[in-house]
Amino acid sequence: MKKLIFRSGNEAEFTDTSTISAMVAVVAKFADLDAIKAEFEAADNLIGGTFDGSSIARVVYTGVSASAGPSGNITATFKTRAFTHDEIVDSRLSDLEDAIAAI
Repeated sequence: MKKLIFRSGNEAEFTDTSTISAMVAVVAKFADLDAIKAEFEAADNLIGGTFDGSSIARVVYTGVSASAGPSGNITATFKTRAFTHDEIVDSRLSDLEDAIAAI
């Protein structure tokens, strides 16, 4: 299992085949899925976290797809993508604005 630790400190486990762009979780009930989804949807909760021991930077959550299996378990794939060039520039500008405001 691979572990995702969100910036908030909360954790979620994903299958060994998961990658940062497609994290697969198998849960028993939709309430478990909703708790993980809420962590992904919290603003900037991925950035600053870790996935499988590696730091997360410049990725954004794009959505989740789920399906019920024959055993009754729910398989969900949480997807992310890398920041676009414009998003990186916007982030840097925001950081600069914050630094100037602090002076």
